[in-house]
Amino acid sequence: MGENGSVNLPSPPTVARSSTDARVGTALAALVLGGVGIGVTEFVTMGLLPEIAGGIGTTIPQAGHTISAYALGVVVGAPTIAVLGSRVPRRTMLVALMVLFVVGNAASALAGGYGLLTAARLLAGVPHGAFFAVASIVAVDLAERGRSGRAVSQVMLGIPLA
Repeated sequence: MGENGSVNLPSPPTVARSSTDARVGTALAALVLGGVGIGVTEFVTMGLLPEIAGGIGTTIPQAGHTISAYALGVVVGAPTIAVLGSRVPRRTMLVALMVLFVVGNAASALAGGYGLLTAARLLAGVPHGAFFAVASIVAVDLAERGRSGRAVSQVMLGIPLA
């Protein structure tokens, strides 16, 4: 008991709290970074169409189809992965999505022709929608009560940063 008759309660464990806060911050930063990578992949192609067309020996309009291929990958990938991956742990899913994303982008960088580039861009687009869906759920799980909207908005910050 304290001097005035109050009960002295132990202080909350600040070390554990700050350690948890740091882990949550690191996890959210990783999710934002994944979003930046996806956003750059989606948007940079538009600015590089003349170089892409020259690199694969085709016209600029034909090279523009690689943008459509990426979009098709997004449209097909999100619902397919949602159905097939519903029982996969979220962390595992996020890592698998980023591996697929990296493989698609590496294949795009190494593609020597129009067909290979279009297929690689399709593959790179597949994890796009699923990544943001799973990342948003993870952000909500990581957030303090009443702060889930802020956590999701932080994850989505990757798109405008791109």
